[in-house]
Amino acid sequence: MLLLAAIANAMAEEPTIVTDRPDIAESSIAVGSGTYQVEQGLLAETVDGKTSVSFPSLHRFGLGHNLEFRVETPILSVSAADQAFDGVAVGFKWHLQDGGELGEAPSLALYLHGDIGPDGEVLPIAKALIDTSLPGELEVGINVGGTLTPGDREPEFNYAVALGRFLTDTFRVYAEGSGANSLSAREFGVDAGVSLLLTDNIQWDMSARQSFQGGAGWYIGSGISARFMKKS
Repeated sequence: MLLLAAIANAMAEEPTIVTDRPDIAESSIAVGSGTYQVEQGLLAETVDGKTSVSFPSLHRFGLGHNLEFRVETPILSVSAADQAFDGVAVGFKWHLQDGGELGEAPSLALYLHGDIGPDGEVLPIAKALIDTSLPGELEVGINVGGTLTPGDREPEFNYAVALGRFLTDTFRVYAEGSGANSLSAREFGVDAGVSLLLTDNIQWDMSARQSFQGGAGWYIGSGISARFMKKS
Protein backbone atom coordinates (compact mmCIF):
# COMPACT_ATOMS: atom_id res chain seq x y z
CA MET A 1 0.00 0.00 0.00
CA LEU A 2 1.43 3.35 -1.05
CA LEU A 3 -1.20 5.83 0.09
CA LEU A 4 0.94 8.97 0.15
CA ALA A 5 2.06 8.34 -3.41
CA ALA A 6 -1.55 7.90 -4.44
CA ILE A 7 -2.63 11.14 -2.76
CA ALA A 8 0.32 13.16 -4.04
CA ASN A 9 -0.21 11.95 -7.59
CA ALA A 10 -3.99 12.05 -7.72
CA MET A 11 -3.90 14.98 -10.14
CA ALA A 12 -0.58 14.18 -11.80
CA GLU A 13 -0.29 13.29 -15.47
CA GLU A 14 1.90 10.24 -14.74
CA PRO A 15 1.14 8.94 -11.22
CA THR A 16 3.44 6.34 -9.69
CA ILE A 17 2.43 2.74 -9.11
CA VAL A 18 0.23 2.05 -6.04
CA THR A 19 0.46 -1.55 -4.78
CA ASP A 20 -1.36 -3.79 -2.33
CA ARG A 21 1.87 -5.38 -1.13
CA PRO A 22 3.92 -5.86 0.96
CA ASP A 23 1.58 -5.14 3.89
CA ILE A 24 -1.56 -7.19 4.52
CA ALA A 25 -3.92 -4.20 4.39
CA GLU A 26 -5.19 -3.51 0.88
CA SER A 27 -4.98 0.02 -0.51
CA SER A 28 -8.26 1.83 -1.25
CA ILE A 29 -6.87 2.80 -4.69
CA ALA A 30 -8.04 0.85 -7.75
CA VAL A 31 -5.88 0.62 -10.87
CA GLY A 32 -6.97 2.84 -13.75
CA SER A 33 -9.02 1.87 -16.75
CA GLY A 34 -7.07 -0.28 -19.21
CA THR A 35 -4.23 -0.85 -16.71
CA TYR A 36 -2.80 -4.27 -15.90
CA GLN A 37 -0.72 -4.58 -12.73
CA VAL A 38 1.08 -7.69 -11.51
CA GLU A 39 2.42 -8.03 -7.95
CA GLN A 40 4.64 -11.11 -7.61
CA GLY A 41 6.21 -12.33 -4.40
CA LEU A 42 8.36 -15.04 -2.86
CA LEU A 43 7.45 -16.12 0.69
CA ALA A 44 9.22 -18.43 3.17
CA GLU A 45 6.94 -19.34 6.08
CA THR A 46 7.08 -21.46 9.24
CA VAL A 47 3.85 -22.28 11.11
CA ASP A 48 3.74 -24.72 14.03
CA GLY A 49 7.24 -25.92 13.12
CA LYS A 50 6.40 -26.65 9.46
CA THR A 51 8.27 -24.64 6.81
CA SER A 52 7.02 -23.93 3.31
CA VAL A 53 7.86 -21.70 0.36
CA SER A 54 5.19 -20.12 -1.85
CA PHE A 55 4.93 -17.63 -4.70
CA PRO A 56 2.01 -15.25 -4.01
CA SER A 57 0.84 -13.60 -7.21
CA LEU A 58 -1.75 -10.82 -7.58
CA HIS A 59 -3.08 -9.71 -10.99
CA ARG A 60 -5.13 -6.50 -11.18
CA PHE A 61 -7.11 -5.33 -14.21
CA GLY A 62 -8.61 -1.82 -14.42
CA LEU A 63 -12.17 -1.91 -15.76
CA GLY A 64 -12.96 1.79 -15.49
CA HIS A 65 -15.47 3.62 -13.25
CA ASN A 66 -13.07 3.13 -10.28
CA LEU A 67 -13.45 -0.65 -10.52
CA GLU A 68 -10.77 -3.32 -10.81
CA PHE A 69 -10.94 -7.09 -11.29
CA ARG A 70 -8.45 -9.17 -9.28
CA VAL A 71 -7.05 -12.69 -9.38
CA GLU A 72 -4.76 -13.81 -6.54
CA THR A 73 -3.06 -17.16 -5.94
CA PRO A 74 0.06 -18.54 -4.21
CA ILE A 75 0.64 -20.44 -7.51
CA LEU A 76 2.67 -23.19 -5.85
CA SER A 77 3.38 -24.05 -2.22
CA VAL A 78 6.39 -26.27 -1.49
CA SER A 79 7.21 -27.85 1.87
CA ALA A 80 9.54 -30.59 3.06
CA ALA A 81 6.65 -33.06 2.90
CA ASP A 82 4.98 -32.21 -0.40
CA GLN A 83 4.16 -29.61 -2.98
CA ALA A 84 0.74 -28.54 -4.17
CA PHE A 85 -1.12 -25.98 -6.23
CA ASP A 86 -3.12 -23.87 -3.80
CA GLY A 87 -6.48 -22.20 -4.24
CA VAL A 88 -7.26 -18.93 -5.97
CA ALA A 89 -9.08 -15.75 -4.92
CA VAL A 90 -11.17 -13.89 -7.49
CA GLY A 91 -12.88 -10.58 -6.83
CA PHE A 92 -13.35 -6.86 -7.30
CA LYS A 93 -12.18 -3.63 -5.68
CA TRP A 94 -14.44 -0.59 -6.04
CA HIS A 95 -12.96 2.80 -5.13
CA LEU A 96 -15.83 4.78 -3.57
CA GLN A 97 -14.33 8.07 -2.42
CA ASP A 98 -11.22 10.14 -3.05
CA GLY A 99 -9.51 11.86 -0.15
CA GLY A 100 -7.05 10.88 2.53
CA GLU A 101 -5.03 14.07 2.86
CA LEU A 102 -4.56 15.50 6.35
CA GLY A 103 -7.79 17.16 7.45
CA GLU A 104 -9.84 15.63 4.63
CA ALA A 105 -12.26 12.71 4.60
CA PRO A 106 -10.53 9.34 4.13
CA SER A 107 -10.10 7.53 0.85
CA LEU A 108 -12.57 4.61 0.76
CA ALA A 109 -13.10 1.39 -1.19
CA LEU A 110 -15.14 -1.80 -1.01
CA TYR A 111 -13.41 -5.13 -1.61
CA LEU A 112 -15.40 -8.27 -2.48
CA HIS A 113 -13.83 -11.61 -3.39
CA GLY A 114 -14.20 -15.33 -3.08
CA ASP A 115 -11.48 -17.70 -1.91
CA ILE A 116 -11.76 -20.86 -4.03
CA GLY A 117 -10.08 -23.83 -2.35
CA PRO A 118 -8.45 -26.82 -4.08
CA ASP A 119 -11.67 -28.77 -3.46
CA GLY A 120 -13.75 -26.10 -5.19
CA GLU A 121 -15.34 -24.69 -2.03
CA VAL A 122 -15.93 -20.93 -2.24
CA LEU A 123 -15.51 -18.67 0.81
CA PRO A 124 -16.96 -15.17 0.14
CA ILE A 125 -15.18 -12.27 1.88
CA ALA A 126 -16.07 -8.58 2.10
CA LYS A 127 -13.89 -5.73 3.39
CA ALA A 128 -14.01 -1.97 3.77
CA LEU A 129 -10.70 -0.28 2.86
CA ILE A 130 -9.87 3.05 4.52
CA ASP A 131 -6.78 5.21 3.92
CA THR A 132 -5.91 8.56 5.48
CA SER A 133 -2.97 10.72 6.56
CA LEU A 134 -1.77 11.62 10.06
CA PRO A 135 0.50 14.38 11.35
CA GLY A 136 4.23 13.84 10.88
CA GLU A 137 3.82 12.69 7.25
CA LEU A 138 2.44 9.38 8.47
CA GLU A 139 -0.15 7.35 6.57
CA VAL A 140 -2.56 4.80 7.97
CA GLY A 141 -4.47 2.08 6.15
CA ILE A 142 -7.32 0.23 7.85
CA ASN A 143 -9.13 -2.85 6.54
CA VAL A 144 -12.16 -4.30 8.34
CA GLY A 145 -14.39 -7.09 7.10
CA GLY A 146 -15.28 -10.70 7.38
CA THR A 147 -16.38 -13.90 5.75
CA LEU A 148 -19.86 -14.38 4.36
CA THR A 149 -19.74 -17.92 5.63
CA PRO A 150 -21.47 -20.72 3.73
CA GLY A 151 -22.61 -24.01 5.25
CA ASP A 152 -21.46 -24.95 8.74
CA ARG A 153 -18.34 -22.76 8.88
CA GLU A 154 -18.16 -20.13 11.59
CA PRO A 155 -18.36 -16.47 10.54
CA GLU A 156 -15.04 -14.66 10.89
CA PHE A 157 -14.11 -11.02 11.47
CA ASN A 158 -10.75 -9.89 10.09
CA TYR A 159 -8.82 -6.64 10.31
CA ALA A 160 -5.50 -4.99 9.49
CA VAL A 161 -4.05 -1.63 10.53
CA ALA A 162 -0.87 -0.46 8.77
CA LEU A 163 1.14 2.65 9.67
CA GLY A 164 3.71 3.85 7.13
CA ARG A 165 5.92 6.74 6.10
CA PHE A 166 8.04 7.72 3.11
CA LEU A 167 11.60 8.44 4.24
CA THR A 168 12.48 9.70 0.76
CA ASP A 169 10.46 10.24 -2.40
CA THR A 170 10.88 6.56 -3.29
CA PHE A 171 11.65 4.65 -0.06
CA ARG A 172 8.88 3.74 2.41
CA VAL A 173 8.77 1.85 5.71
CA TYR A 174 5.72 0.45 7.50
CA ALA A 175 4.57 -1.54 10.55
CA GLU A 176 1.26 -3.36 10.89
CA GLY A 177 -0.96 -5.43 13.16
CA SER A 178 -3.58 -7.78 11.74
CA GLY A 179 -5.71 -10.72 12.71
CA ALA A 180 -8.94 -12.68 12.44
CA ASN A 181 -11.46 -13.72 15.07
CA SER A 182 -14.20 -16.35 15.01
CA LEU A 183 -16.30 -17.87 17.79
CA SER A 184 -13.75 -20.59 18.49
CA ALA A 185 -10.41 -19.23 17.27
CA ARG A 186 -8.32 -16.07 17.29
CA GLU A 187 -5.35 -15.09 15.16
CA PHE A 188 -3.05 -12.10 15.59
CA GLY A 189 0.35 -11.06 14.27
CA VAL A 190 2.58 -8.09 13.52
CA ASP A 191 4.63 -7.37 10.42
CA ALA A 192 6.95 -4.70 9.08
CA GLY A 193 8.73 -3.99 5.85
CA VAL A 194 10.09 -1.62 3.24
CA SER A 195 9.30 -0.74 -0.36
CA LEU A 196 11.33 1.05 -3.01
CA LEU A 197 10.04 2.68 -6.18
CA LEU A 198 12.53 1.73 -8.90
CA THR A 199 10.57 3.63 -11.58
CA ASP A 200 7.09 5.14 -11.81
CA ASN A 201 5.83 1.68 -12.82
CA ILE A 202 8.05 -0.77 -10.88
CA GLN A 203 8.34 -1.35 -7.12
CA TRP A 204 10.50 -3.74 -5.05
CA ASP A 205 9.59 -4.69 -1.47
CA MET A 206 10.61 -6.84 1.50
CA SER A 207 8.66 -7.73 4.66
CA ALA A 208 8.58 -10.03 7.70
CA ARG A 209 5.77 -11.15 10.02
CA GLN A 210 5.50 -12.87 13.42
CA SER A 211 2.24 -14.58 14.44
CA PHE A 212 1.36 -15.08 18.11
CA GLN A 213 -2.08 -16.69 18.01
CA GLY A 214 -3.86 -19.05 15.67
CA GLY A 215 -0.70 -21.01 14.86
CA ALA A 216 2.54 -19.45 16.10
CA GLY A 217 5.01 -18.83 13.29
CA TRP A 218 6.74 -16.32 11.09
CA TYR A 219 7.37 -15.45 7.47
CA ILE A 220 9.81 -13.41 5.43
CA GLY A 221 9.11 -12.35 1.89
CA SER A 222 10.08 -10.14 -0.99
CA GLY A 223 8.40 -9.12 -4.20
CA ILE A 224 8.35 -7.05 -7.36
CA SER A 225 5.36 -5.21 -8.79
CA ALA A 226 4.97 -3.82 -12.31
CA ARG A 227 2.28 -1.71 -13.96
CA PHE A 228 1.38 -1.70 -17.65
CA MET A 229 -0.80 1.23 -18.68
CA LYS A 230 -2.90 1.70 -21.78
CA LYS A 231 -1.33 4.20 -24.14
CA SER A 232 -3.41 7.31 -24.62
